[in-house]
This record gives sequence, C-alpha cells and structure tokens, in this order.
Amino acid sequence: MLSNIKDLLYPSKCIGCGVWGRALCDRCLSKIEGFKLYKDMFAFGLYEGVLKELVHSAKYLGYAEPLKELVLAFRSDIEGIKSKVDLIVPVPEDPSRRRIFNHVLYFAKLLGLVLDLGVSVSLYKVRSTPPQVGLGKSDRENNLRGAFSAKESLEGRRVLLVDDVSTTGTTLEECSRVLLESGALEVQRLVVAVNP
Repeated sequence: MLSNIKDLLYPSKCIGCGVWGRALCDRCLSKIEGFKLYKDMFAFGLYEGVLKELVHSAKYLGYAEPLKELVLAFRSDIEGIKSKVDLIVPVPEDPSRRRIFNHVLYFAKLLGLVLDLGVSVSLYKVRSTPPQVGLGKSDRENNLRGAFSAKESLEGRRVLLVDDVSTTGTTLEECSRVLLESGALEVQRLVVAVNP
C-alpha cells in the first residue's frame, strides 16, 4: 500500500532512457552485457551507456534505485558465486572525499541481501590519496601503496571485495593484498562496471 502511494507521489524515471515507471526499465536492462567474469573480476559490463549513468547517479546524486534494479534483475546470476565467498567487504571511501551517501557500501549491502551474507567494513583507508582519474598504472600503484588497512583479522574467510568501477584494477589489487595479509583465505572481486 505504502509502496503504491510512494510510486504515485514520486514516480521512478529510467536512468537510461528517461521513460517513467521504473528506475531502470527492461529495455535499458537488456542493453547491459550481463553478470559475468571480466578477466579477474565479476562485473555487469563495461563502464559506458546505461552502466555509466547508473554509477554516476548513485555516486554523485545519491540516487541508487537503478543499482537496486540492476542487482535484482541479475539476482540468479549473482547467486552463482555464493559458494565461493562467505563475507562481503566494500572498498572504503577516501576520508577527504566522503559523500553523504556511500554508494559502494549500499551496493555491498544489496549483494549481502541477495547472497544472504554479512557485510564487513573492516577495510579502511588510512590516508587520503589524490583521485586515480588520469593516472597511469604505475602512478596509480604508487598513489595507493600503503593507503589501506584492515581493522580485524579475516582469518580463513573467503572475501568478496566490492567496488563501483575498475579501470586498471589497482585499487582492487591493493585492497586484496591487505585482505590476504589480514588472513583472508581468498578474495573474489566484483564491480558494477569495468572501464575499458
């Protein structure tokens, strides 16, 4: 009942094409490549078109309904990785660039609901770093070296590390290294999109 009233007062508009009714319509969902392994990480597709709009919407506008639609649309595919992990850890925000809405943590919690797994915020950033945008791979590595730490032991845990976009994979590599050093048995990686 409340959901129907909310839909009447605040109708959803598709992030991809602008049609009213849903935050991500079936037509735009069909343009997404689909949940699969891209090199060494799981993703829904390339960082372009609908997925790029979806990430921008969540990251800069705090509007994450399309992200929820995405996760629910590919729920059965996502459930295929449940046997490989037993804990979800989001990539932490940079302390100097904190936003009102942490879209990566929200994404991790959505995945936690689908996979029936806990979400740990044990990974944190110990120092601020300049944005990675525009940096080459070696500069990205130097920028992030020693920037992350873990608050607790993850001894024997199989971790699903979650972020929004991966470009060179440097952030995920550094976070994975820290998680493994804190005792994680293995680390799987999952992002919304891969930047080609």
